[in-house]
Amino acid sequence: MPRFIWRALCSGFCALLPLSAAAQDPTVRPKVRFAAPQRPALTSPIAVPARIDVTIPVPPQTMIVGQSATVDVQVKSVAVKEPIVLSAQAGGERTFSFVPPQIVGSGVAKLTVGPALGDAPGALLVHIDATAGGVVANTKVTLQRDDPSCGDGPPNLSWELLDPRFGYQRDKLPGRALVRLFVKNEGGRINRPSTLRIHSIIGTKSGTGYLSGPRLQNGQIGLLDIPVRGGCARIVFDGDIDAQSYVKPEVCGGGSQFSMGIGALIQILGADFRSFKPVTASCKDAKLN
Repeated sequence: MPRFIWRALCSGFCALLPLSAAAQDPTVRPKVRFAAPQRPALTSPIAVPARIDVTIPVPPQTMIVGQSATVDVQVKSVAVKEPIVLSAQAGGERTFSFVPPQIVGSGVAKLTVGPALGDAPGALLVHIDATAGGVVANTKVTLQRDDPSCGDGPPNLSWELLDPRFGYQRDKLPGRALVRLFVKNEGGRINRPSTLRIHSIIGTKSGTGYLSGPRLQNGQIGLLDIPVRGGCARIVFDGDIDAQSYVKPEVCGGGSQFSMGIGALIQILGADFRSFKPVTASCKDAKLN
């Protein structure tokens, strides 16, 4: 082989030998570039939603008709900064009071539910609300009402007429009249059920009739029987009785001092009770015109 060809091959082949050796040498390592560690992103703390829980931890006691009853109300809250205000509602005109009236954070308040006129044995549903700013929670509790024990003695019944109201007679058309009748028993039990019989309601002045009742559903004046609670009920009846007024507008004109006595004859059937009592009405009671 000519010498110049050999030199050309050798120079090209031999130039590759160091690279091959370096690639096969385990002590020679390639340079590696490492990336810098990433810093975690800053995050805000997780917000806990505000919440109020209201429960009744102990079953309530029986509510005696005519008396108050108490209920324990437990309040728990999360993330609530304002005082928690408590309130309650139920049927009838009655009072509610909480001790304490406000809860800070968590605690127990004692609710006192007052009696109402017309309470009778049966269930009373009480709604309870807890409010702190815009956070509201509620619950409800059922009180069982029952009559008090009244022994085996005779009934001790009494009654009165209250709040007379009347309208004027126009031409020959009588005005409407209302008289509230309140009957209570402070003695032993009466028959259950029992009947209240209203024989008459009469309003007069100097022998002239200005009011009469009861007014029945058919518009006539006559005897009225009303079923009432018997047993040991303390309040036997409390309600308005319809009547008719014959008071004309001119009777109350010009600073008139007109007044009339209104009486009623009532009876509790089977209770040996029959009575007549008056009440006075004047022109200031002309409220039904």
